[in-house]
Amino acid sequence: MDSKTSRKINYVRQYVKSNKVKNLIETERLLLIEITLDDKEELFNLHSDPEVQKFTGEPVVESIEEIEKEYGEELATIKSMDLAGEPLF
Repeated sequence: MDSKTSRKINYVRQYVKSNKVKNLIETERLLLIEITLDDKEELFNLHSDPEVQKFTGEPVVESIEEIEKEYGEELATIKSMDLAGEPLF
């Protein structure tokens, strides 16, 4: 693993620990966490980056309010279906 990847993984691990985020799956190179609206700033940073969005096929997000609306609806659906913490595949 290169140093850039290692730094990113360490950043995410620290974020998970400092925010008491539920860790769903962790391997040497993958860390899946439960997303909540508390993560909206990080989600905005990700979805507002054109370099990231060109690989998702989704439009670039312009505001945190867009994140709140989109993820709020998705998280409400997951909660209403009692799927919290369950894989969606």
